[in-house]
Amino acid sequence: MRRELNEIEYFDWCVEQPHNMVVVVRIRGALRPDRLRDALSKAQERHPMLRVNTEVGPGGIPWFSSEGVGAIPLTVVEGVELHADEQLADTELASTFTMNQAGPSRLPLMRAALLLPRDPAQPAALVLTTQHVIADGLSMVFLVRDLLRFMEDPEASMTALDAPASAQDLLPFPVRRRIPTSPRRFWLVFWLTRAYVRLRFGRRPASAPERQTFHRSWELTVEQTDHLLACCKREAVSVHAALCAAFLPGFPAIHTPVNVRPFLARPVGESVGLFVGTALVKMRYREAQGFWGNARRFHRALRRKLRDPFRIYRLFSRAVPAEAVRRLGPLLVTMTAHERPFGITNLGTLDGKGVQLRGRDLEIESFFGAVSGIVDASVLTVCTLGGRMRFHLLAVERVATPTVVRDEVDRAAKRLQAALEGEARGSGELVAVAV
Repeated sequence: MRRELNEIEYFDWCVEQPHNMVVVVRIRGALRPDRLRDALSKAQERHPMLRVNTEVGPGGIPWFSSEGVGAIPLTVVEGVELHADEQLADTELASTFTMNQAGPSRLPLMRAALLLPRDPAQPAALVLTTQHVIADGLSMVFLVRDLLRFMEDPEASMTALDAPASAQDLLPFPVRRRIPTSPRRFWLVFWLTRAYVRLRFGRRPASAPERQTFHRSWELTVEQTDHLLACCKREAVSVHAALCAAFLPGFPAIHTPVNVRPFLARPVGESVGLFVGTALVKMRYREAQGFWGNARRFHRALRRKLRDPFRIYRLFSRAVPAEAVRRLGPLLVTMTAHERPFGITNLGTLDGKGVQLRGRDLEIESFFGAVSGIVDASVLTVCTLGGRMRFHLLAVERVATPTVVRDEVDRAAKRLQAALEGEARGSGELVAVAV
């Protein structure tokens, strides 16, 4: 495989490292390292993006190339203690990949670690790290599903998915014709942003405060999950909008990853690749409208954002030098240094109604992840496994005020609980179960 990066990939490539996607999957069952190695090898055959690295071509445009790229490295660690997977995830989010160096022997832009617990009653943990330029969150769900199948059935047939390897442009024509051929628009936004930062923070703005991370998990029962789904259906809002409404009072700006696969010029199916955008909804919670009124407002606002998921490419293109994008990065960090960047990744149902992540002998107990980048954002991963809605928060806190995010998250969980209790009193108290 050898091709130029498209506009979506180039945008992420321009972000300085670390810019990783890290996924932690806790698995129960007899998970054998040799089977996992073989499964990773088959996954590389199925998904061409798992066997590439980047090179810088003529004019500074990066290329994907599989020439000289080896197997996905796997580290196996035995006898680990509880929460070692969370600690490794934090480390991997801050790590880097060797990129942009052509040569006869290179590693792919993915690595894996298998953590086997000291306590046999605890699940094993699979930690997958990719450079974000080759994969999005939905890609990681498809990849884990494939690994599960290959580990349980090593002789299973495998079909290669070559859509991301094609040089054919994935962006539809109406989008391509609006992509700027010069960086003029970008520079206009850059200078306006720079002027705003200087007016608000001074010519020498203070550096970003020291930060630390922490993890928190909780879940709903099957009955509580079904009740939430029924309420959302009755109120004509998405589950994602309801979850975001619960967090709005503490986080009035919420990022939502957007799957752009349905909007591409040709189908890419379940291929691993970067097919994602983001929608930022800024909204104040209006107490007078109640929980479901705010959920409906968020639902409408998010739908408006999704009408043009490629809007950013009216400003940004491969005509903008990577160095220019990296100059914009520190300005964005300064603008958000005194805020609490927050995102919610809703992976939906992973237990049969959506993507099947349940095997015969291997069972996924939890699935969560996060992305590192120029802005340290707290990320809530939401998915349904075994009929239970599960939440995992990877929070970024200022060291000086280390409880702000976790306190807001606790209030959001109680707000969601109160909204559902108000809908069906007498059906049993809705209590989030810590896990």
